[in-house]
Amino acid sequence: MKETMMIAAGRLHPNPDNPRQGLGDLTELADSIKAKGILQHLVVMPQEDRPGEYTIIMGHRRHAAAVQAGLKELPCLVEGKVGRSDQVALMLAENLHRSNLTPYEEGQGFQMMLDLGETEQGICQKTGFGKTTVRHRINIAKLDQKKIKKLQDDPSFQLSLTDLVALEKVPDIDRRNEILDEARDGRDLAYRAQCAANEIKRERNLAKAILMLEKAGVKPLPDKAASEVCNSSKWQTVETIDLESDLPESYQPKQAGELYHYRTYREIQILKRAEKQKTAQKPKTEAEKKKQEQENLQKKNRKQLLEAAKEADAMRREFILGVIDGKIPGIKGDELAKAREALWRVIYDNSACVSRTGCIAFRIGRDDACPVPGQEQEEAGKWADRLGMVGQMLIVAHGSCSCRGLVGSNGEYDAGAAGKVKKLYAALRLFGLRVEKETKLILDGRHGLYHGKPAPAEEPALDEDKAVDAKAKTEAGNKPTAESSGKDKAVAEVSATKARHKAKTRDGKEPAAEAPAAKTGASKALAAETQPAKEAIAKAPATKTGPSKEPAAKAPMAGTEPVRTVAAKEPTAVTASGDRPKAGPAAPAGASPGAGAGKDGRQPASADKTQAA
Repeated sequence: MKETMMIAAGRLHPNPDNPRQGLGDLTELADSIKAKGILQHLVVMPQEDRPGEYTIIMGHRRHAAAVQAGLKELPCLVEGKVGRSDQVALMLAENLHRSNLTPYEEGQGFQMMLDLGETEQGICQKTGFGKTTVRHRINIAKLDQKKIKKLQDDPSFQLSLTDLVALEKVPDIDRRNEILDEARDGRDLAYRAQCAANEIKRERNLAKAILMLEKAGVKPLPDKAASEVCNSSKWQTVETIDLESDLPESYQPKQAGELYHYRTYREIQILKRAEKQKTAQKPKTEAEKKKQEQENLQKKNRKQLLEAAKEADAMRREFILGVIDGKIPGIKGDELAKAREALWRVIYDNSACVSRTGCIAFRIGRDDACPVPGQEQEEAGKWADRLGMVGQMLIVAHGSCSCRGLVGSNGEYDAGAAGKVKKLYAALRLFGLRVEKETKLILDGRHGLYHGKPAPAEEPALDEDKAVDAKAKTEAGNKPTAESSGKDKAVAEVSATKARHKAKTRDGKEPAAEAPAAKTGASKALAAETQPAKEAIAKAPATKTGPSKEPAAKAPMAGTEPVRTVAAKEPTAVTASGDRPKAGPAAPAGASPGAGAGKDGRQPASADKTQAA
């Protein structure tokens, strides 16, 4: 039985099941109540456990505004006993007609009615909402309340009812809440929800499709053939199944034969092996055969060259490990400063960076330190943490340069990359690195396995080698050649002969000056012709002497300076008794008289001339 009465404002209490979370701004309503009073009664219900106290069913905002306006009593319509579900329905109806609730608040009210045993049909009858609206509101109510409120309070997000409804495509509530966190705005939220829904549908259809295909005798594609799917010469696509569309209940292959299925992003491809087309191969010409042989040789040489370059990199790594671990004596002072500067230049030129992972990988000896056992990686990490600045620079510089990078795709020499690697080797030379001969050939492009025109053979690989090479050439220029050594030997023999002749000459007079040695072997000829005369003098009898004539010297070689004719005195022989020998026969016709000739023009035996060519 309903009863109308005035009830004190303090004895009226808000309903804990009120769907409205906040009453909003009451200033305008409070001013209206102060001026005109309350025009419509509040609907209340007496509390069972507290006599004289009432719970508000309809009129929460009017009650709060009246208190704010200073009213002491309010007109109320007292209802009898009303169930909680009916109370919620009445409160929803009032709020929907007078002040719009948020979709989330509506959903909470509907969910509360469901929790109290109400059906969707009953909610529709009591609230006047359609089934679709009620269902949408209930799904929204299942979302995280804090996240919904955060988005509602963010004016830049512009959350709409349509965006929230889009989340219903995602069955999992936790995934819906993740999308709420990830979305940048309402449009992004709807897009992410659609993508998640498509992904779920694809996975569901995939499981269904595989069962149908296996039942139809279609096998899964072998893993080793997955990389060959795009090769039309090996595989042919028979048909495709769209995983984002509705699938049939069964599948029947369109073609006979052995078929395979392969899953892509949103499809399943049905494949079969392509038939090999036999094509008549033309016999190769000699030029084609030669070209093929050259290409095969080029590939073989490149492979060998890469192996040699890899070995050079490994040797360089071992040297750096020796320097870091102290097995190779370190350097100090100005040498160390110079080495640091050289290493930094290598790092700078190659845009290299220092990282702990890179140092660990260097220690282990692998390009990637991830796939190694945990214990080995942990030990390498401790080693890397103990590295000093120089050790780190050595590792980074080593990692930024590789001898393998000098070998191009066709086995040609990459001079640009070689310039950077040479700087690294020049820096390591300061630490004492000895560069092997084969490594030098790789560095300067002179290795015989390179493809294309090699660098000049006399060009050294490193700057240090250039200096050593120049020094060697200078020393080689100062050394006597075989020809000059022969000349010097001949001159020395002539000088010794002259000295012996001078010692044997009793009167102390020196014989005439010998002809200077020719530049291109004349000295050898002169020495050879003088030797018989010396032997004849030594073997001559003590009591008998005679003039000695030397044969004419050989003609000078073409392009050389001719030997000038010089008169030389024949040494005078001495008898055993010390007397001088008698004068010899007259000089040959045409001979010029010597310095000791008599009045008759004859030359004494001791003054016979030696004809020199």
